[in-house]
Amino acid sequence: MTEMNSLPTLDSAYDLAPQQIADYREKGHVFLPSVCSLEEVAAFQPVIAAASQRFSWETRPMEERDLFGKAFNLVGGLWNRDEEVARFTLAKRFARIAAQLMGVEGVRLYHDVSINKEAGGGITPWHQDAYYWPMDTPHNITM
Repeated sequence: MTEMNSLPTLDSAYDLAPQQIADYREKGHVFLPSVCSLEEVAAFQPVIAAASQRFSWETRPMEERDLFGKAFNLVGGLWNRDEEVARFTLAKRFARIAAQLMGVEGVRLYHDVSINKEAGGGITPWHQDAYYWPMDTPHNITM
């Protein structure tokens, strides 16, 4: 486990260009390069990977899993179980970006999920994520 004080705060602003906001609102998606610096990614990657491994329910060998189980390992709710992951998930920078893109005053976290492709895993099968988002509003965002 890393020392909390050594982790970046992720509170600094990420400046969105008016065109990025317009593109998101028109198309429903936008590519935002360098939301995190390489140093920030390097600091949080081992924290999130360790928490994902620690809280994963999947213990079966790859050959015993079904198609979906081979595709990736999903671990949700990490921010509730690990302070360091919470520091990443609840970062002000991310919340500000989401609010600006959607044109709202503030945002609420619906859920977090760590999606891990394991070595030797299978293909990602066709699937529909919207089924898991039972909200009838355009004001939701994945990041």
